[in-house]
Amino acid sequence: TSAVRTFDPKSGRVSTLVGSGLFVFGDRSGRFSDTLLQHPLGVAWSAGKIWVADTYNGALKVLDEEAGTSGRVLGGLDEPGGLAVEASGPVWIAETNRQRILRHDPRTGETAAFDLPAP
Repeated sequence: TSAVRTFDPKSGRVSTLVGSGLFVFGDRSGRFSDTLLQHPLGVAWSAGKIWVADTYNGALKVLDEEAGTSGRVLGGLDEPGGLAVEASGPVWIAETNRQRILRHDPRTGETAAFDLPAP
């Protein structure tokens, strides 16, 4: 879908943070109620922030649970897929259509690219 949901294992409850369904998509940041994504594939959590690979919008976005807002961190990506976040803060992004891995440090704004050899 084009949404991000949470699961509470104690209650078994699923809640939607942003988005509402597969065919309700777009590219909009702001309050959670206004946020639109398009087919986000990668999601990672770190220090109260939810990092999202907004795949068909070619963007890395962040959801701030405390503020209830979303924002674009990187754009111009070519179908970002998987994500991982280091405990120290940097975010690793699999940019699938460019066959490379990116390492973005949100503290400095620096992004490094690591090209993968063609199979």
